[in-house]
Amino acid sequence: MKFTEAKCHFIAAFRQNPRTPAPNIRVGTVAGFHEWKAEMRGYDAAQMAMQLATAEEIQARNTAVKTARGGGRIVRHAPYA
Repeated sequence: MKFTEAKCHFIAAFRQNPRTPAPNIRVGTVAGFHEWKAEMRGYDAAQMAMQLATAEEIQARNTAVKTARGGGRIVRHAPYA
């Protein structure tokens, strides 16, 4: 599924049920992972289009490292030779 297809799919799904869950992760193959990422991007874009979430809420949900101030920071930086 491409991003545009996923976005249209999730907009229709959110119209029927605003609590539509995010797609389940599939990591069996690289192709499966890329399809899941496209679906997640479509899911996030559809939430913003339907005003179910803001960009900041989506970014906070999707970030790998949570910080108290909301922004990422470098804790230790190894110098380059």
